[in-house]
Amino acid sequence: MSDDRDAPSSGTRKGRRPLTRKKKILFAGITLLLGYSLAELVLTLLYMQGTLSPVPKSTVVLEQVEQGASRRYDPVRGCLLAQHPSRTAIVASNGLIETEGIVKGNNRGFPDRDDFQLERGKAETRRYAVFGDSMTSAQFLKRNWPDMAEDLASGEEVSLELYNFSVFGGGLDNWRSVLVEHVEAEGYELDGVIFAVCCDDLHRGFTFWDDSQVQTDEQGRQWGSYGRMPSRNKLDIPANLDQASAFLLPINWRLLPHDQFEQVLAGKKRLSVDRKLKLYLTSRCVSGVARLFGVELSPIPVFPPINTACLPSMDEIGGFLRRHELPCLVVQLPLRHELIQQLKEAEVPRIPEQTRQFAARIGATVVDGSEAFMGLDVAGIRDCWLPIDGHWGQTGSDHFARYMVGAIGEWEQKRAGELQQASTP
Repeated sequence: MSDDRDAPSSGTRKGRRPLTRKKKILFAGITLLLGYSLAELVLTLLYMQGTLSPVPKSTVVLEQVEQGASRRYDPVRGCLLAQHPSRTAIVASNGLIETEGIVKGNNRGFPDRDDFQLERGKAETRRYAVFGDSMTSAQFLKRNWPDMAEDLASGEEVSLELYNFSVFGGGLDNWRSVLVEHVEAEGYELDGVIFAVCCDDLHRGFTFWDDSQVQTDEQGRQWGSYGRMPSRNKLDIPANLDQASAFLLPINWRLLPHDQFEQVLAGKKRLSVDRKLKLYLTSRCVSGVARLFGVELSPIPVFPPINTACLPSMDEIGGFLRRHELPCLVVQLPLRHELIQQLKEAEVPRIPEQTRQFAARIGATVVDGSEAFMGLDVAGIRDCWLPIDGHWGQTGSDHFARYMVGAIGEWEQKRAGELQQASTP
């Protein structure tokens, strides 16, 4: 009996021809394109929903309290802080609570835990007025660096008082206004003035806030109101809220009712994220290729030297110092990326030209605050800053406070030596 299992059958299909090289390439290309498109679709949808982000963004949230707005427009300060407390936090788009604090003004509406007195309580007290921006007002922390510096110096024979006149988001024009129209007008007894300069502080026009002017978007979310004068002329500063309203815009500062604020802190609620349509995977590939060729698509800003628009405010500050014969210390605050870059490239820290020009213009001594972080490695530097937000955290603020206690002491000793030398015949 013959076995015909291997014999060809007339009903059997002919064998398939092998794919040509060209067809293989075409098939592989189509498969790759479909896979890429599917991945792009999924990743872009996740990005638009806020689940996925190349760099999570942070939002400041402020608890709305029954007593009313925590920040109101003031033509001298820019922002008058209410004396009733309101909780605040910086929250990342991935739900991370980066830091928590309390927004509360003292008896003069400034971000200092202590009330201000015009006259010094003790003759031996060293009293300095401190001006800065959010890094110095820093009510998103449990304790800002001026308060910490006072605590560190409390054991010294002569106590240290740092009157914190800083304005969140403010800069040169706010400093001039508060110094001349409040500090001088009220007659504070001082031993000197300290300016903590950061970022583009010296280029900032008069900056102000008002949470009574709630900005509501299409989704019903409420935002705080923020404004900055385009003009550097002090005569253009709005005299009242009605005039300031023309310059108020919504800022990345969410106002939340008590229950929603609690839900966010407990991780039960995520802040919604606004995203412009962007092909996530494609943009990441383009960024990677650009970096390979040394092209930075989002370069770190470099702030230019001061311009003539800044000079009137500087000259008024210098005039105040001369009239009252007060010494002045200007300290440059570092940013995280600056410290890391200096460390990686073994660069010698340097004070920006704009800060040196400011100090020279007003007759001040200038020091480099990056010295506060000398000896730290990259991990140590990152630990000093909030994980995502650009502000330093409690660890970094405390590092800087320790540095400032020493810097103020050295500055005082140097001045004492110069005065003694000048008085010696």
